[in-house]
Amino acid sequence: MTDEIVLEGRLHPVTPWRRAWAVTLAVVVFTFRDLPEWVHAVRSSPWWALAAAAAAVSLAGAAYGFTSWRATSYRLTGDALHYRAGIVFRSSRRYEIAHLQEADIHRPLLGRFLGVCTLRLSVAGKSSDLAYLGTAQCAVLLEALRARMAGDLADPEPAGQAAANRTGQPVLLRVRPATLALSLLLDVHAFLQALALLAGCLVTYWLLQEPVVLFSAAAVLGPMWHMTGARWPRWHGWTLSAAPGGFRADFGLFNTRHQTFRHRRTQALILEQPLLWRRRG
Repeated sequence: MTDEIVLEGRLHPVTPWRRAWAVTLAVVVFTFRDLPEWVHAVRSSPWWALAAAAAAVSLAGAAYGFTSWRATSYRLTGDALHYRAGIVFRSSRRYEIAHLQEADIHRPLLGRFLGVCTLRLSVAGKSSDLAYLGTAQCAVLLEALRARMAGDLADPEPAGQAAANRTGQPVLLRVRPATLALSLLLDVHAFLQALALLAGCLVTYWLLQEPVVLFSAAAVLGPMWHMTGARWPRWHGWTLSAAPGGFRADFGLFNTRHQTFRHRRTQALILEQPLLWRRRG
């Protein structure tokens, strides 16, 4: 056990606003509930009062964002990763390096434009996210974690050198886009499940003749897409490489992910081969 600090820092400044859409939606719903009264109040108020109110709301939001960002930090020691967050109700997490099963990076499409990503840690079958970190910052922290997960206590490499070393790792398997598309088309079980969802809604509408039932049909379009067409961009470019102490998987077309699997934490390997895949090998 050692408390020697290897790395420490704060999350990206955009982090406090990752759930701002919920607050904005609540404000919009509250405003439109009494829209005529709000329009009358705005028209009857002087311009300086409206400007003062807008400035006060902006300053309050900026103060909350800055305070929340200052209160959120992480610290990597020799045997654990510590994470602290919260302004009024403080929370602290400790991730033991010896108990980490996976460490991977999730880059959502919008996050790739903003230069941020999520560090996802898996401990005892449960996942926890550090969102959001800067891309270079996350690369340095991930390399330091991987070095300790592999039992190498050397100093972490800079982000540029770490990226250069990853490109030299031997590739064990790469799934071509055409192979992935064919395998998904031959996965009849997923398509039958999607069609069963849609058929259930259509049959209910045919029996009841209620237009409101069509809303339930529209609601299942999301799960249907998730089970069928969304799988191709999700697993696009799936590549398995050798990594120190384990394996590394990279995949994703829009939302890219990078996963690391430790040899010592892998419990089993399971092979599944649907009926229509067998002739294709």
